[in-house]
Amino acid sequence: MRSFPGFLLLGIATVVLNLPGCNDNGALPSEILRFPLSTGSYWIYSIVDIDSSGNPLAGTEKIDSAVVKGSAILEGQEAIQIEHHMQDTVGIEYVRTTADQYMVLIDLGKDLPMTLGMPLTLWVTIADYERSQWTVFDTTLQDFKVPLPQLDTVTLSGTIQITGQRLRTENLTIAGTAYNATVFEIRRAVNLQAQFSLNGFPVTGTIALQAPILFWFVDGIGLVQSESATATLTLQTPLVTLPLGTIQGSRSTLLRYAIMQQ
Repeated sequence: MRSFPGFLLLGIATVVLNLPGCNDNGALPSEILRFPLSTGSYWIYSIVDIDSSGNPLAGTEKIDSAVVKGSAILEGQEAIQIEHHMQDTVGIEYVRTTADQYMVLIDLGKDLPMTLGMPLTLWVTIADYERSQWTVFDTTLQDFKVPLPQLDTVTLSGTIQITGQRLRTENLTIAGTAYNATVFEIRRAVNLQAQFSLNGFPVTGTIALQAPILFWFVDGIGLVQSESATATLTLQTPLVTLPLGTIQGSRSTLLRYAIMQQ
């Protein structure tokens, strides 16, 4: 889900580790927060693209350096601002937390091949220790007309859903360190019937997509790993299958972190 990383903080990291009040790779404050987001805390991840079988693709590795810059007011509510550096790209991520929930401000429409004409930037709960399941987004389209690159106008009817689920706890080892993580899943499901004209003939087809994203969270550290599956959105008809776009899968793995004292 995060798409902004980099090398710019690697030099800063060396300085930060020598500051008082900093805990590096497991030396946590005496009062452990489930989601520590104090200003100056940082996490460095390795991100690599993966194929449909989950294998890393050679030459795609990047470094994501994420640091907590402070707080900001968004729509009347306080949010934590996290700055991501990846090579020469800098991006801002906004998150909110409770004792048991981790929420990220996300544009849900960025992977869709059509514009739905409705607000799709909203707070998405990606980790919830109180609930086993929750709904992020659920809309029903009825005779909704959209343009697609290969066609003129397509009329869509059906559902677009994004749901969350707390799956399990899991022991995993990352960079030689053992963690007891809780695994969460965000699943994007598109099930639409499409009607359009092809060479002057009316055609009915289907658009379907199941695209899960997994997140591993560890108390006192936060996100230690995430993985999104490669998925292709297609328009399936009795005559032809039209590719509408591919969501590239990736895996993000924690390399190093430092949690600052409150």
